[in-house]
Amino acid sequence: MTCQIPCQVKKLDTILQELYRSLERKIDFAFLKSDTQSGEGFVLQGAEQYLREDCLALELELNRYPLCKGMFLENEIKTFLAERGFRVAGWTGYQNSFASQADYLFVRETPCSPRERATIALIESIYNPSRPQRKIKQPSLKARLAARVRRATGSLSAHLGRQ
Repeated sequence: MTCQIPCQVKKLDTILQELYRSLERKIDFAFLKSDTQSGEGFVLQGAEQYLREDCLALELELNRYPLCKGMFLENEIKTFLAERGFRVAGWTGYQNSFASQADYLFVRETPCSPRERATIALIESIYNPSRPQRKIKQPSLKARLAARVRRATGSLSAHLGRQ
C-alpha cells in the first residue's frame, strides 16, 4: 500500500535565490549536510547552481541498496558529484540495516581561491578522515574506552550470574 501526500517542493537553488533577494545580499553557504532518507539525489538535482558556484563540501547519507522505489544509490550520487568536481574525502563505513548506508564527506576537488582551499582544509580537519579507509565520525578514545568498560562489565555480570 502506498500513500501520496501532496506538498509544495522547491529546489535548493530556488530557496537560496529567494533568501538572497530577501536579504538583498548573498551569504556564503560552503557546506551542505543532507540526510533526507534516500532523497539526496533529488536535493542535489535541485542544487546545480549551488554546487557549481558556492558549495565546497557536503556530508550525505547514501544507500548502496534500493530500499525504496526510485531512490538514487550510492554510486549514482558519487558519479553525479564527481562530474561536478567533488571527491570523496571520507566515509563512516556501512551501517544500519543490512549494512546498507554510509555517511560520506565530499569536498571540491579544485578550490578556486586560497580562501576556498582553507575552508576545505578546515572542514576536513573537523571530520578528520583516518587512513587507510578514510573513516569519519569515529568514536573518540574516551567513547571507545567507555564502550569497552561497559562490555567488560556486562561480561563480568553475565559470568557472575551463571555461578
